[in-house]
Amino acid sequence: MLIKNSTADVEQLIGRVLRQPNAIKYKNQDLNMSYVLTCSNDFDTTAKSVIAGLNGAGFSKDDYRQKDFRELEEMAEKPQELKDILEYANNENDSDEDKNSEFLSADVNAQNIAKNIELGNKTNNILKNAKTQANEYDKEVEKTSSNLDYFGDLEVKASKIKFEVEKIPQFVKLLPSGSILFEELNSKVLEKEDLEKDFKLADKDIQINFDLAESNIFGVYLSKDDNFPKYKKITQIQREYFKQYLKTANDETRIRQSINLIFSKLRNDNALNENDLKNYIERIVNNLSDERKAKLLDEIDAYALKIRNKINELKSEYREKVFYDLLNKGNIKIKNTFSFEPTIQASKLNSLRDKSLYEEEIDNLNSLENKVLTEIVSLDNIKWWHRNKDIKPGFCINAFINHYPDFIICTENENIIMVEVKGDDRTNDDSKIKLKLGSKWADKAGDKYFYFMVFENSKIEGSLLVDEFIDTIKEL
Repeated sequence: MLIKNSTADVEQLIGRVLRQPNAIKYKNQDLNMSYVLTCSNDFDTTAKSVIAGLNGAGFSKDDYRQKDFRELEEMAEKPQELKDILEYANNENDSDEDKNSEFLSADVNAQNIAKNIELGNKTNNILKNAKTQANEYDKEVEKTSSNLDYFGDLEVKASKIKFEVEKIPQFVKLLPSGSILFEELNSKVLEKEDLEKDFKLADKDIQINFDLAESNIFGVYLSKDDNFPKYKKITQIQREYFKQYLKTANDETRIRQSINLIFSKLRNDNALNENDLKNYIERIVNNLSDERKAKLLDEIDAYALKIRNKINELKSEYREKVFYDLLNKGNIKIKNTFSFEPTIQASKLNSLRDKSLYEEEIDNLNSLENKVLTEIVSLDNIKWWHRNKDIKPGFCINAFINHYPDFIICTENENIIMVEVKGDDRTNDDSKIKLKLGSKWADKAGDKYFYFMVFENSKIEGSLLVDEFIDTIKEL
């Protein structure tokens, strides 16, 4: 059991439970459900806050159910076995003093047993209710399953896999003993959020270039269609009214309002402690020149965006450092965890090229990717190739970033090759980070796994030009 004191922690926990890309359905319905039991003086407020966070993370109301079980507290009739125990305990307490002392421990134990029985009955009611809702959810899915290939007016086609492929290695995080339910599960597939656990802004720099800050003001409203929060730019009239109102406040009030507004826009980041975040924002605002402070409220969205980007950069740097530290210490390993889906779905598929992993592959190649793939398919030693999706359920090299290579290739010798194709304008730090990560993945995965970054004319150290790449994989 985990005790969570903030809604951000609860949102992150529930989100991780819901986000299970390789989940399978079990015959035992108990294993197909997740339970989050919350305790709050204001249940409705807590539930709404958590659900709003889930909506922001991409989950809809179809992905979860909520239930207030406070009514279970008002049990009109206690179960008979509970009555018997309480009656026994009361009878013993009515006996003479000597017997009271003799049965003191029995009296205490009886009360404990009574509490456990009452708690057990409440728990059974919760589980029974959850099963009922889960069964209803399954029925809803079955009813709509025939429409799963359509998203609005967008027709989605399906393509079946042609080859049997062994699981591909991904990074896993070793779990400490005692933190897992089953002993054989001593690791979990690494998520980049796992590397943010101890991230703090207190010791981070506040150097941000605000020169390009632009003024935008947005209003948030509740949609009448689905009751989900939406946002849009406010009108020019609303904008001027808002700015005039802000000018009526004194400098200290305006600065405090600015800090609170920026904080409200950034506080939904599950990796950040709210006090730590607010202190960081205060440091940034207090460090601004008087001129910038004077017009801060007029450009609050632009400043919030700049600060968010800065925090994301700091988090990325922190995750990268933690990843390589844990990898070097042996706390991150690599295991064969990824399996290709039996079918892929996309709005645009084609089967123009031979040796594809699926009957049809996703057709979204740019000119350079098309050139590279044409050369790959022409090689005699290629068994199959696959155009990798750049989102789940595609394969990603999972670390401090989720890196989705453009192509996955298998040779006749069962060598697995990850290929990332880059335009000549991408000889930047992002490409260097991905190349380093891909090379580290291949090194840890074993002799049968390779990673290449391919450019057309210009390249970075460790990458290959198209001709060099083709000459290399001919030998694999």
